[in-house]
Amino acid sequence: MSVRLAKKNRLAASAAASAGWLALLAATSLGVADLRRFSARVSAGRGVQVQEAGAKLVVQAYDAESVEENGMPRAGAKPVAATVRRLLPGELARGVKVDLVELGATAKTSDSTFIAWIDRSAARGDLDGFAAVPPRQGVLAGSRSNGTTVALELAVRA
Repeated sequence: MSVRLAKKNRLAASAAASAGWLALLAATSLGVADLRRFSARVSAGRGVQVQEAGAKLVVQAYDAESVEENGMPRAGAKPVAATVRRLLPGELARGVKVDLVELGATAKTSDSTFIAWIDRSAARGDLDGFAAVPPRQGVLAGSRSNGTTVALELAVRA
């Protein structure tokens, strides 16, 4: 077995073990040169409660250059990784771990900014994490990281 094929197989196994089917797809697809895995632990800060059914947690990762000083993405910025997850009532009190995968990683630096928020709009149906736009106010969190793991604490932002 060639060294290149062995390395690709190790990458595929590692991705499959930690980030699920999307990482496996990325690791085994032709044309995907690289991938980065991110892990975020999101919890509710003081006064944040999600008790209604249908609320969704949206988490996005942006390259540091795509984010303004206030922590929000620049106009037209696209997330490099994103996920949406339905929340159970009270689940954020314990914290929720989500995994994100960047396909074809092209970042110039390892710095990333993570943004998480609660989407309470039941009318949105299946929300696409890449197409979602973070609100300027509401229940959200943001954090910069130079690694692949970040902790986010949701707070009410006016």
